[in-house]
Amino acid sequence: MFTGIVEEVGIVVSLQHRREITKIKIRPSRPDSQDRIGDSICINGVCLTVVSLTDHILEFDISAQTAETTTLAEVRVSDLVNMERALRLADRLGGHLLTGHVDGVGIIRKLVRSGQLYLLGIEPPESISSYLVDKGSIAIDGISLTIASLEDGLVWVSIIPHTAEVTTLKEKKIGDRVNVEADLLAKYIHRLLAAHPLVQSASAKIHSPSLDREFLAKHGFLS
Repeated sequence: MFTGIVEEVGIVVSLQHRREITKIKIRPSRPDSQDRIGDSICINGVCLTVVSLTDHILEFDISAQTAETTTLAEVRVSDLVNMERALRLADRLGGHLLTGHVDGVGIIRKLVRSGQLYLLGIEPPESISSYLVDKGSIAIDGISLTIASLEDGLVWVSIIPHTAEVTTLKEKKIGDRVNVEADLLAKYIHRLLAAHPLVQSASAKIHSPSLDREFLAKHGFLS
């Protein structure tokens, strides 16, 4: 589990594309002596496992499925990536709970600067629309952000100078693709409510056709 509070920005130093996996090596900007093989680290919002560690350079395997469903297939050598190590139970939860299992890829459609702040208008994956609420949480490339508003099919998030400075958001431009993970609690609540008998009954009533003369005639009960 992660919190969406990026610890550092790393740099991609090597990529090796193979048939089923891509091996990626990343040099953290602040190497941690406690990094170990087998550790889970969130890279641009994607949970990856350290498979090799040499001179503080971390190596990860990216499966074909992960590459296809995230933006990691687009990463190139020298690119910067957001990094966060796994949450410990005693740590503060400064952002919100993330799994590192990306729900889909969004596209930055608008960028509005206002003094030191700027707003990003992101077109989210259609699959997460039910989990988005005004002032709710969303993860963009592994960064915990608050939804400022939902307008015209876009998720608007406000970026403060500190967040831009310590993450890769300062590099983003219109048209860029970003990894998106919806709020975990919202997904669980949505699933639980969908399975509740009262909700199912209400949904059935909403979608049931009216039993009127037009309906009866259409189905052959009236001539």
